[in-house]
Amino acid sequence: MALPYYRRDGTKYNDVLEWARDFEKERHIGSTTLWWGGWVSTVWLGLDHSFRRGPPLIFESMTFKPALTLKAIGIDGFKIVVPALTHGYSELDCDRYSTEAEALAGHKRMVRRWLVPYKLVTHPVRWQAWLLQLRVTRILGAIRRVTNDLRKLRH
Repeated sequence: MALPYYRRDGTKYNDVLEWARDFEKERHIGSTTLWWGGWVSTVWLGLDHSFRRGPPLIFESMTFKPALTLKAIGIDGFKIVVPALTHGYSELDCDRYSTEAEALAGHKRMVRRWLVPYKLVTHPVRWQAWLLQLRVTRILGAIRRVTNDLRKLRH
């Protein structure tokens, strides 16, 4: 039985250890953080996910929803706790591809598809905390920039 492992160019591996060495290297084809905190990631898998139903699917794009956490931020000697977005491990969408060119095009399509997330339209209450965090982060960033500019003017 042939190994289901493929190089980025689509040729088959004859040795699983060679695939494992390549798999440890950088595998990202694309990585985009969306304005609402979601993350679109496209990677080379090297392992055929078609399950022998068609051409080997060795690249994958996934959209992950953000996770809301709390973090402490120090501004001019004060510490405040604000909500913070991190990439959650809960995926919202997944597409697989046979070639790197298809994966790049698929990554762009997925980014466009998730610019306005479905749940933002259908469940706005769930997203209010994330949108609030985005506003807070922008305000804190502006305060930090003004504080740094004032410090430079004093010196």
